Amino acid sequence: MTGSVVSSGPYGVATRQLARRVLSCPSRAARQTRPNRLLFGRVRLKTGRGHARIRARDVITLEYLMEHLDLRPLPAEGGYYCETYRSPIRMPPSALPSHYTSERSLSTAIFYLLTNDTFSAMHMLPADEIYHFYAGDPVEMLQLHPDGTGDSFILGQRLEEGMRLQLCVPAFSWQGSRLVAGGQWALLGTTMAPGFEFEDFRAARRDELARQYPLFQQMISELTREE
Repeated sequence: MTGSVVSSGPYGVATRQLARRVLSCPSRAARQTRPNRLLFGRVRLKTGRGHARIRARDVITLEYLMEHLDLRPLPAEGGYYCETYRSPIRMPPSALPSHYTSERSLSTAIFYLLTNDTFSAMHMLPADEIYHFYAGDPVEMLQLHPDGTGDSFILGQRLEEGMRLQLCVPAFSWQGSRLVAGGQWALLGTTMAPGFEFEDFRAARRDELARQYPLFQQMISELTREE
C-alpha cells in the first residue's frame, strides 16, 4: 500500500474536515505519549491527547489513517476497519427477528477504509447496514436484491452528480463496493442495528450470483474472489 496523498481538488474539503470531525477512534497509538509534531512529506501534523489537530493546509496519508484510526484488515470482506462502538445493551433472540438464534448488541459502528488495491467482496447481512461517506475518493457500490433486481450507487461528495453521503443496504441484499477508477482511498463508516457479529457474514459464490443476476455478471466477477 502506498502513501498516497489527497491535498486539493474536490476532496480537499473533506481532507481538512477529517481532522476536526472524524479522527476520533481511540486507537492504541493515539493513547501513547507521542512527540507533538510529526513530519509527513512537506507538512507538519500536530497531535496530542488522543486526537489529531491538523491545520487547513495539511494533508493526510494512508499511513496516517491506518495508524491513528487503528485500522486492520477486515477478514473475508476486504478493506480495513476499526470498530468504534458496540452497544452494551444485549438483545435476546426472543426480542429479535426470527432468523436470529443468539443474542446481539443493540447496535454497532465501524470505520471502514477502501484503498486502490482492495475492495469489499460481495456479501450478505441479516440486518440493514447504513454507510456514511467521510472523506477521500468516490466509491461504487453494487446491491443485488432478493426479488432479482439490482442497483449501483456512488458514495461521494459531489451531490450535484447524484453521489450519496449516506446509503442503506437492506437486510438480505447482496452488496459489494470498490473505489471508482483512479481513486486512491476512501474513508467510510457503517452502522448496524441489531449489531454486527462475524457469524452473520455470508460471502457470495461467484457462479451462483452470476446465474441469479445475469445483467450484473461483469461487476459480480470483479467484486468476488476466486473460490
